[in-house]
Amino acid sequence: MKLKLIKSLAGPDGNFNAGDEIEREDKVAVELIQAGAAIPVKNLEIEKAIAPPVETGKSAPPPVLETKKIPEATKSRSGKRRGK
Repeated sequence: MKLKLIKSLAGPDGNFNAGDEIEREDKVAVELIQAGAAIPVKNLEIEKAIAPPVETGKSAPPPVLETKKIPEATKSRSGKRRGK
């Protein structure tokens, strides 16, 4: 059974960190799961769904964006650096 470790595991088969995925016999896997050291990993096949393109008959006009005028930055009153 394939497992994902929650805790670190060390033994004659090697050292493994939490997050590692390992393969163990079912009996050992069940013991690790019951001890709270691992969780089973399910092998799921991933399917890709592709939707067909939507036909509207006519192309839609581009959206209209509103713009706002931003006031320009103003200079200091004297035009000189402060602190001198």
